[in-house]
Amino acid sequence: MDPSNKRLMAIYAHPDDAEIWSGGTISKWNHLGGISNIVCFSTSPIRNKEARDGAKVLSAEITVINKHPAINTEVIKKVTFVLNKYQPDVVITHCINDSHPEHRNIFEVVSNALIPLKIAKGKPNLLLCSDTYNEVCLNGIFCPNIYIDVSDHMQTKLLAIEKHTSQSTNIWKKIAIDQGNLLGNRLSNVKYAEGFIQIPILGKLANLSLF
Repeated sequence: MDPSNKRLMAIYAHPDDAEIWSGGTISKWNHLGGISNIVCFSTSPIRNKEARDGAKVLSAEITVINKHPAINTEVIKKVTFVLNKYQPDVVITHCINDSHPEHRNIFEVVSNALIPLKIAKGKPNLLLCSDTYNEVCLNGIFCPNIYIDVSDHMQTKLLAIEKHTSQSTNIWKKIAIDQGNLLGNRLSNVKYAEGFIQIPILGKLANLSLF
C-alpha cells in the first residue's frame, strides 16, 4: 500500500500506547506521505496534554476520548463517530488476547465500531493488532504476520515516549528498544521492527501490506 494521502488510525486504550506499540510505524507512515490519527482514552488533563505532545512528535493528529477504556454502548458510539469522521484506510489497535484487560476492551470496541463503516464505505481496508508486554498474550506468544522496519524512525518513537513524563518513560523506552530489536533480528539487516497481526474484517483478510 502506498501511504500517500491515505489515512491510518491507531486506536489505543491509554495515551502512551500508540507511541509504545506502533510509534515507529506511525512516524514512517507520515514520513512517506500518509496521514495518521491517534485515538486514545483519558480523563486526566495531564495525560491529555502528554497525548497531544507525543502525537505531535510523530506528526499525527490526536483525538482523546474523555472516557475510561471500557466496553459499553457509549464508548462504541464515540469510536464509531471518529471512524466515520475520518474513514481510515488502515486501523491499528490492541491484540484480542492482550494481557491487559483494558487493551482487550478496546479491541472489542474497535471490532464492533468499524463494522458500519466497512459495510457503507468499504473501509478500513486493513485491520492490524499490535504487540504487548514481553510479547506474551493470554493464549501464548505474540506471533506477528506483518513486520515493519522502523529503524529510521526509532529515535522519533523514543522522543514521543519521552513526552509522557507522568509515566515511567525510561522503562517504556527500554521495552520499546528491546522488543524492537527482538523483532528486527527476525528480519535480514533490520535493527528495529514493529510487529502486527492482520485481523479479518467481516470474515475477510486483505491482500495488502502497510508499505
